[in-house]
Amino acid sequence: MISGKNKDILFEKGDVCFCFSYLSWDSQFFQRPSYVLDTSRSCLGVLDKKNSQSLSRILQGSFVTAKIDTAVSHQLIKSLFALDFYYVETEVTLEFIKSGCLAQGDAVYGQNIVVEKKEVNAGLPYIKLGSSFSHTRFHTDSSIKDKLADDLWISYLKNYLPDENHHMIIAKYKDQIAGTILANEVGNKIILFFVAIREEFRGKGIGSALMNYVVRYFDNQQIITGTQIKNIPALNYYIKNGFSKIISTKTVLHHWG
Repeated sequence: MISGKNKDILFEKGDVCFCFSYLSWDSQFFQRPSYVLDTSRSCLGVLDKKNSQSLSRILQGSFVTAKIDTAVSHQLIKSLFALDFYYVETEVTLEFIKSGCLAQGDAVYGQNIVVEKKEVNAGLPYIKLGSSFSHTRFHTDSSIKDKLADDLWISYLKNYLPDENHHMIIAKYKDQIAGTILANEVGNKIILFFVAIREEFRGKGIGSALMNYVVRYFDNQQIITGTQIKNIPALNYYIKNGFSKIISTKTVLHHWG
């Protein structure tokens, strides 16, 4: 086991390697060391009982997320269960496929909806937007109370800093902020990860107006987003708005040491 200055954990035994990347923001929020299993830096495999117990001791007192391709061997999943991971959900990643279904070309949609890009994060109804979710992996995890899951998203939205690679798009309905999308730009890829519509404004076309603006603003770039496979309303929303290609499915596991 090697711990670097950045607090990552690297556990190597023979040909098997587990790399856990330290998450500073999550650690502060959950008030315990938090990590994500970095599959790109790991050589995942099955550990024997002795090494499994050793890694369990290293992870004791921490919160760890693992997102594993659903096509991996069931033996690897069993090995993670032996490390006290447990299943939370299955996550699907969708890609936007351009078609002729989006007709609007500017930032005004109907009489009451206006969509615009914000350069400064200020003045949003953080509590209502942040607590609009009910199917995130944090809400699904029985170890996390719904209020804490809501607080996580509220805090994340409050602390999001728009810049050249981090984008905040909002929708107003009759001059009230009714929804937002946060998008991170990585190379030529746009990752949408925070899509929220206030409950009292749903069913008015605000979500479609937001997505219409986003896919036009990032035209000619790959746009992807993720959601839970059991979140049927979200899946219907994304497919309706052009995210019709499934590019990956992940088994999501959590570990509370």
